[in-house]
Amino acid sequence: MTNVRPDAPYPVLLERYDQDIRENPKNYLKRVERALLVLEQRDTGRTTAEDIDTLLSHSEWRNEGLRLNAIRLHHQKRFDEAMSLIQENIRNNIHVREQSRLLADIELFRRDTNGAIDAYHTAWAKDSDETDYIDLLDLQSGRGNPPEELLQQGLHRYPRSAGSIQSIFEVYSAAGDSGSLQKALQVSDRAINTLWPLSVDWKIRHARVLISLKRPREAKPVLLAALDLLDEDVRLKGSDSEPVRKQIFTLLEVVRK
Repeated sequence: MTNVRPDAPYPVLLERYDQDIRENPKNYLKRVERALLVLEQRDTGRTTAEDIDTLLSHSEWRNEGLRLNAIRLHHQKRFDEAMSLIQENIRNNIHVREQSRLLADIELFRRDTNGAIDAYHTAWAKDSDETDYIDLLDLQSGRGNPPEELLQQGLHRYPRSAGSIQSIFEVYSAAGDSGSLQKALQVSDRAINTLWPLSVDWKIRHARVLISLKRPREAKPVLLAALDLLDEDVRLKGSDSEPVRKQIFTLLEVVRK
């Protein structure tokens, strides 16, 4: 697809794919890319049937056709057909992560949280993708005790990931019991002392946990350090810093009581 930027508007990209495929109908890779483009745009006025049927009819491209057909059925909300095909694709190792996320979406639509958790587990087991982990953690949280094994797996696999570590911290913190708060404190302690010592947000999180554990004297210097960072960093000056500054002063009032 020459002379067209990949971030060009959808109609421009689509017209270029159409032109390339008219010139070479056997360019099966272009057919995959065109079908994906249409499906990603949820363009209900444009059919992908021609591309999918063409791919399905050639053994070396059949898996791509099966993958695309599952996405199409999902988008069309033909969920019974989609689930059957998705499950078959997963068994046959066809784009397992993508297909598992489609399956999870259907299970959530049907309010089957356990089915969605199983699907996300399959996706995460395939590629250990951090996005799958965070989504899985979000689904499993709020269902009784914190999912300890999953939380510890995240700390082990993503020891320096801001997204995963914050999600793990929030699960422990939200649980509210003493044991979970102690684990949240361990996470935030590592964040403020090792990973992100210049982070105001992490200092505030750490102080909140200390307050919840009824250790206000220890929270006060953490909050004052956060305030100093706020004052020193020119990027944090101005109206944008006011909500953060208000949080700190509110917490300082709590620890002074």
